[in-house]
Amino acid sequence: MDIQLATGKTLRLLSQLDDGTGLYGLYLVEIDKVSEASITEEWSIFRRRDIPELPLGLARIEVLRKERANSVIEANIFIATSTIRLLSAEVHPCIQGGCDIVEGDESILIQLNGVRPTCR
Repeated sequence: MDIQLATGKTLRLLSQLDDGTGLYGLYLVEIDKVSEASITEEWSIFRRRDIPELPLGLARIEVLRKERANSVIEANIFIATSTIRLLSAEVHPCIQGGCDIVEGDESILIQLNGVRPTCR
């Protein structure tokens, strides 16, 4: 997820799979500019799109859970009256229906104001 600050600085929120290096979970890196949203026919697990559902404004970040010093698994971003929950995890469908959330993944699950999607 690319984030552009009021100062013009642009950051990218990423998540690293636990590959044994000891550095995994959520982290930020500075980038030159926000990626262009694009819809392509090419198959990929990555998606590029604008997320207008997320609020804009002054943000306060709260780390909810770390597994080690360099492994943020869960965090909240508070903007005005909204809460954006970030989780370093991936959703795995279950054979018998429903799904499991597997933490410590290279994917980022984003939840706005506690709204939970349903698993099918």
